[in-house]
Amino acid sequence: METSHAWFMRRAWSMSANRVLLPEDGSPVDPVTTLAATIHHPRSAEEIARIVAALPPTTPIACVSGGHESSNAALVAGTGAVILDLVHLKGIAFDRIGEDAVVTVGSGVVFRELVEAVHAHGGALPVGTGPGVGVVGYVVNGGLSSYFSRRLGLLGQRVLRMTVVTAAGEIRVLTPGDPLFTAMLGAGSALAIVVDITFRLAPGGAIAAAEQRVFGYATRAEAVRYARAATRYLRDRVLPDPSVSLELVVTGGGAIVTTAIMYDTFTGDASSFVNPLETLAAQIGLPTLASTRWTTWYEAAAALWPVIAGQTGNPLAVLYHCVGTEAAPTDAVVDYVCDTIVG
Repeated sequence: METSHAWFMRRAWSMSANRVLLPEDGSPVDPVTTLAATIHHPRSAEEIARIVAALPPTTPIACVSGGHESSNAALVAGTGAVILDLVHLKGIAFDRIGEDAVVTVGSGVVFRELVEAVHAHGGALPVGTGPGVGVVGYVVNGGLSSYFSRRLGLLGQRVLRMTVVTAAGEIRVLTPGDPLFTAMLGAGSALAIVVDITFRLAPGGAIAAAEQRVFGYATRAEAVRYARAATRYLRDRVLPDPSVSLELVVTGGGAIVTTAIMYDTFTGDASSFVNPLETLAAQIGLPTLASTRWTTWYEAAAALWPVIAGQTGNPLAVLYHCVGTEAAPTDAVVDYVCDTIVG
C-alpha cells in the first residue's frame, strides 16, 4: 500500500501546464496530486466488474493506463473518486481472424511495449510516438498518428473488437455491429471501462523510409522563424502528396526535430523533401545536431524515444495544443500556431 501522493508521483509522467502554472498574483498553490479517495489495481475484467458493481452509482470512476495525458482528468480525478490503475493488464496476444493478422492489447500496455511486440511479429500500426503513452487511452480518443495515419488511418479505425465493463458492472465484448463499439472510438473514457482491444495489423513494409533532422536553436525568435517556414512547406509541398508525411516538433530545450516519413507508395527521392528543410535551417543559422535515416516502421515508431527520455521533471509539465481546419490551413492559422504556440 502506498499513499495517494506517492502513487501520483510514480504514475504521472507528464501533466498539462494548466495544472501546474502559478496564479498570476504569485500566490502559492498546493502540490498537484490526485484527489481520489481510493486507488485500485485490478488484474482482470472480473475484478473490474466486481469493483464497479459494488460502488454507489454516483461515484466518479477514473481509469489510468499510461499516466501520460494532457488534461490529467484521470490522474488528478476528483474528491471522492475511485481510480482504477490498469497497469497490471499487460497482455499482448497475436492471432488471426480470417485473413487478418491481429493483436489483442490489454489496457495497461504502453506504446513502447506494443511497438516492440509488433516489430517482433513483422507488423505495423499507426502508433503514437510517446513510449509511455497508454495504448487504450490513445485509441478511445481517436488515435491520430502524425507519422503513420496518412497511410494506415487512425489507430481507432483498426479496432476489430474490445472488451469493456459498463457502469452497471457488466462485461461486454463489442464488435463493429454494436452501437457502443462505434461510440467508444472517440468518446474517451466516458462510456465504459476498456479491458482490452483487438487491432488489425498492417504489414511492416508499409513504411519505406524515414529521414530525421534535429536542429538547435538559441532563441524563441529562431524557433518561430523556422516553424513558420517549415509549416508552410508542410502545407504546400507535403499535404498534396499522400505518399509522404512530415512532423515538426519544437522542444522547450532548444531542439527542433523534423521527421519525414515515406510510405510504400512513395516513388520520389527522399532528399527532395529533406533538403529544403536543411537549407532553411542553414539560412537561419541553426546548427544540425543529428541527421538520421531509417528504412523500417519500427525505426520510425521509436524515433522520438531518445528525445522524450531526455526531458526532465517529475512529473514533467507540458502544454499541448490542437488546431483543426477543414482544408489546408491559411497563412493566418500558420502564423497563429507559430507566433502564439511555438513563441
